[in-house]
Amino acid sequence: MEVVKLTQAAPCATDWKFRGQVEDAIDSVCRNIAEGFGADTHAQFAWFLRVSRRSLNEVRDALRSALLKRYRTAAELSPAFHLTRRLYPALNNFIAYLERTPHIRQGRARPDLPKRELNNESNQDHSDPKRPRPERPKRPPKIEQQQDDTNPSKDPRTDKRRRR
Repeated sequence: MEVVKLTQAAPCATDWKFRGQVEDAIDSVCRNIAEGFGADTHAQFAWFLRVSRRSLNEVRDALRSALLKRYRTAAELSPAFHLTRRLYPALNNFIAYLERTPHIRQGRARPDLPKRELNNESNQDHSDPKRPRPERPKRPPKIEQQQDDTNPSKDPRTDKRRRR
């Protein structure tokens, strides 16, 4: 938002080429991060973050250019420079995290099996006597609450919905 504020005021607002490049670069930072969240693997997500980091370099360069062209003073650019300095290591740390964690596709229970094997495994007939049936986890015993019959106004339920 800081960068957009800077580009919408004169003299940046009248330099259409400069303004367009800066706003495209800052939009690219945000869009690539958002697109990374939709990636299938951590490697793909990290790739989008690297593209975002490159766009951030472009934004930083444009801010320096605005200073050199005297479109803005150093004091006016300081908040935007501060934000870019904070975002750069955040992107680096996020990329490093994605690179050291397993590449798991979203929505898959077991990343070591391709999708068709997952479907085959879940559809197998477990009636084969040679193949033991997988054990189900045992449920804990159901604990019933005892209601105080002496005082009917004391209902153990905390919500006010009617019982069915």
